[in-house]
Amino acid sequence: MKNLYMVMTGGVHWMGGVQYTRNLLHSLSLLPSRKRPNVVLSVGAKTKNTKDSRGDCFSSEFLHYPFVRIINEPRWVSFLHKFMRRKFGVSASKIAGFVTRYFCWDVERCSVAFPVKGHPLPYNIERVLWIPDFQYKVMPDNFPQENRDKRDQLYAEMLESKSLLVVSSQSVANDFAHYFPEHSDVPVRILRFRSFMRDADYAADAVKICESYQLPEKFIYLPNQFFLHKKHDVAFKALAKLKQAGVNISLVSTGSSADFRASDYYQSLMDIIKTEGLEEQIKILGLIPRDEQIQIYRRAAFVLQTSSFEGWSTSIEDAAALGKTLLMSDIGTHKEQAPQYGNYFACDDVNALAEQMKLQWQQSSPGPDLSREADARVHNRQQCVDFADVFMQIMQEAHERYMKKQ
Repeated sequence: MKNLYMVMTGGVHWMGGVQYTRNLLHSLSLLPSRKRPNVVLSVGAKTKNTKDSRGDCFSSEFLHYPFVRIINEPRWVSFLHKFMRRKFGVSASKIAGFVTRYFCWDVERCSVAFPVKGHPLPYNIERVLWIPDFQYKVMPDNFPQENRDKRDQLYAEMLESKSLLVVSSQSVANDFAHYFPEHSDVPVRILRFRSFMRDADYAADAVKICESYQLPEKFIYLPNQFFLHKKHDVAFKALAKLKQAGVNISLVSTGSSADFRASDYYQSLMDIIKTEGLEEQIKILGLIPRDEQIQIYRRAAFVLQTSSFEGWSTSIEDAAALGKTLLMSDIGTHKEQAPQYGNYFACDDVNALAEQMKLQWQQSSPGPDLSREADARVHNRQQCVDFADVFMQIMQEAHERYMKKQ
């Protein structure tokens, strides 16, 4: 397989999707040219103007990869396909695909598309489906009924094709088998993604960056968007409990404050900070540039991950790539990731977290730990190569499925 059609996913609303694209393209860049595909990266209407905290489009950072060509697909391509499918059925949507191929010839040179999360593509191309997780099934109370219904309908349409389905962990594969037994004939492939760090990330001055944000010398880092399931409230309540016992610990948090499922969640967290008098201990920076975020990871005494649900945690992969000590909730996915310097506490248990937080705080020092980073750097590069190799095996399998249909 020489040409691969990729769809950029995520944005400010979901930085995990952006980071997934970053990690995948970087990992592919580590492969020998003979094993690496030419990538046509589609930046759709939803993401083409999405910008990071510096005002730069996320897609622009991928231009330095010589094997990547970025395209902005016109809206009418998707519109025509959806209209034909809805009005006249699947066969008509295939006709629409023959029409659009003459206007999107870059895509038509590709045999495989990834990640496909929505309706069938308007091209003669083999789709590789991707579902990040099934949180809406596991934790239905976190989602409005209308949103859950839409996801059920969308996934049902996706899975009709019996295309390869990629998930990021065995935990997600188990959830799929449990909640979608009617689709047991869909071939599932597990692709555990890895984070990457640039040479410049290890060489930057972490102390200087943290000083620019006026961070304390020693702090814990909680690097999650303020989503319901990330459980910032558990972390804040644990800090409050420790404060009452005379233990003052500083915590830094970054990430977007928006959660479409609970518009008042972020404010409820601010209320906890105020009520418990934690203003001097908790520093919230919002969404910051990726290169500066990495320096906060490096400087932190340890990294905290309180989430009650993950498909595969980017935060844990980031920390592991830098050799950081981690304190994590004991959910299945976190145990599956099993970072070298990982420690666990009972999920949602404020008392257990407070106890572990105090212990790790006493045993830790501000970073960076250059010795750990050196070892992690070597290990991370091999993990990224392995990630790319498994990815290409899946894409080759999809390519062979495509060839059989021609």
